[in-house]
Amino acid sequence: QGNGKVKFKYKIVDADSIKTSDHADYLQGLQPRNRADNVNSNEQILKIANEGSNLLKAGISSDTANGAPLIDNEGNVVSGNGRVMGFRQSYDKGTMLDYRKQLDDLAANLGISEQLQGKSKPVLIREISESNLELPEISKLSNMNNILQYSSEEQAVSDAAVILKNNL
Repeated sequence: QGNGKVKFKYKIVDADSIKTSDHADYLQGLQPRNRADNVNSNEQILKIANEGSNLLKAGISSDTANGAPLIDNEGNVVSGNGRVMGFRQSYDKGTMLDYRKQLDDLAANLGISEQLQGKSKPVLIREISESNLELPEISKLSNMNNILQYSSEEQAVSDAAVILKNNL
């Protein structure tokens, strides 16, 4: 979204290898959301976990707020924390069968089927290879006008970062 450009490559990784914002080793500056205590966030994750996911929402997309999660080269989620958290829970519940079938087909079309091997919880991601924006800006733009809106606290943190950056 916005005027930013992000180049990426599609990859398949294990869901448990992705660093989401609820992990201690996650680069916390990337995610302005407080997912730990956010009722809307928890509902979003639970919905994905209960229904499973399909590639219509988590596959190919021209924007960063939708489609496969956007990941930096160190495995940190830049956009798609809720999707990844939901995928993990969905794999644990056994509700990812449709996703897995679609992923097999899509991986073949993308020429990356070999990346499925050895992964118990495979997830299609987009790994950033180049961008004209900083990673926190990509995350912020990806969360604008998205299904899950910022809480008041998250909006205040985001606004404070802009104020500090611009020395206002």
